[in-house]
Amino acid sequence: MAKVIAGSGDRGTVATPESLIDTRAGWPTVISTFLATFTVFGVAYSFGAFFKPMTDEFGSDRGQTALFFSITTFL
Repeated sequence: MAKVIAGSGDRGTVATPESLIDTRAGWPTVISTFLATFTVFGVAYSFGAFFKPMTDEFGSDRGQTALFFSITTFL
């Protein structure tokens, strides 16, 4: 059974069950993009929480550690 979907004009387009399958195929892409964005921004914005332990671990000063993060963010 086909559904009539309202189009941009007065006429509607008929959606067949085969064409509705494509709408479900996009959800894994949406979920993957959300998780990737969540991870990237989480790492970028949590840098301040790890700043002091990183300077202690590598024996560098604040300027060198900030420069390293700036370079890796740029790349």
